[in-house]
Amino acid sequence: MNDTVDRPKHPWVAALLALFFPGVGHVYTGRFLFGVGVYLAVMGSIFLPLATAAIATAYVAQAVIVAFAVSFGLYAYQIVSAARSAYLQTASTLAGWARSPWPTVAMVLLTPALSVSVGIEAFFHANLSSFVTPSISMFPTLIPGDRFFVVKLGHEASPGQLVAYRVDAERVYVKRVIAVGGDVVEIRDGRISVNGSPIPRRALERTVARPYEPAQPEFDVFQETLVDVTYRVVWDAHAARQASLYGTVPPEHLFVVGDNRDHSEDSRHHGPIPIVNAIGVARAIFFSSGPAGVRWDRLFTDLP
Repeated sequence: MNDTVDRPKHPWVAALLALFFPGVGHVYTGRFLFGVGVYLAVMGSIFLPLATAAIATAYVAQAVIVAFAVSFGLYAYQIVSAARSAYLQTASTLAGWARSPWPTVAMVLLTPALSVSVGIEAFFHANLSSFVTPSISMFPTLIPGDRFFVVKLGHEASPGQLVAYRVDAERVYVKRVIAVGGDVVEIRDGRISVNGSPIPRRALERTVARPYEPAQPEFDVFQETLVDVTYRVVWDAHAARQASLYGTVPPEHLFVVGDNRDHSEDSRHHGPIPIVNAIGVARAIFFSSGPAGVRWDRLFTDLP
């Protein structure tokens, strides 16, 4: 008695097809409609991390990581599923059309794997970027060595948001939006007012720690709230400040400042920035490292 099972489809072929052409592995095993559905699901899931980064309002970094995991999990599952489907397939259960290699060949030729890959790369490049913090101008929100996501602007920036923008062809700054076109900004002794109202703040502490800049030995720390965004800012406790006044922000411009108010080059120095120079909104830190190594406590943290 012969117990050998006649398997007309090879699991390793199904897995290899699924690896390079999601869904085609199932077409190879005779599951055409299921394979098409798998292909569409995998291609759609690739956009899930970007959509998550754009719409999440809290725990952005964690949500993006979960979205990446879901996308990769679906991709890996369809490879295993295709191999298993081939393993369980027998000559008696295989559909007649699937005995021919041409449906699989046609699917491979018609599946725009390369085009989709290029398109996805272009889509991500056009909508999501990452940058590394080089200076202390946004301390304590960002510190040197922080790497963060920037979701590119699809609309006007709002006061309180962190915006990355181009100063010139070589330099990209990230600062906090304080006012937009039409707002009146006034600065007196370092205190910022918008449309006649000082930005609400409360004192938190004075710290003598010098973790990132020896030239700034003592900080006054405040918590500010602008619109619905709450964040911390620091002032050099011994810096000399002169009263200054700025007028109305021009249309299609943003007035931006650093959270490290006495050690930041921003709109107080180079004026408001054109909105067309803004790259996008900084949303979350995904990695951070310094001279002592990885800063584990800063990984996957949202930016206020």
